[in-house]
Amino acid sequence: MDTDVAVIDADADAERESVVLFELGPQTYAVRVEQVRRVVPPSEPVRLPGAPAQVLGVITLRGAIVAVIDPKVLLGLPPVAAGRRTRVLVTDVGASTTGLLVDSVRDVVDVAPDAFAPAPVAANHTRGVAGVVQVGTRAIVLLDAVALVTP
Repeated sequence: MDTDVAVIDADADAERESVVLFELGPQTYAVRVEQVRRVVPPSEPVRLPGAPAQVLGVITLRGAIVAVIDPKVLLGLPPVAAGRRTRVLVTDVGASTTGLLVDSVRDVVDVAPDAFAPAPVAANHTRGVAGVVQVGTRAIVLLDAVALVTP
């Protein structure tokens, strides 16, 4: 078994509300765990001519072609060079598999169902922002992985 690949079992406990916490630059973000199939270290993507700026290219993961998206481009954040903690959150969107390049993955945490709040009005037009989730004493922006990778 590949020891540097984390497999996330979203069906392990249907009652809990779990989120994956990750960093883009200095800020922590979250996505619902059921939107993430696995977390893998990045490999150098093959660039696609004419692809939008957020599409870094494609990688091969266990024989499947995976498009890699940079959510920082979509969210208007400055780019940060990949480091040793950089990871790809692999998500299935319809019939395709897509990865989100993140600076690091911090944790998978369980939160109460009432910890989720809708996106503030100011963020309603920001692609991929699903709301805010309260994790401990921190309010963390909750992203919708499907909305980020769907054109």
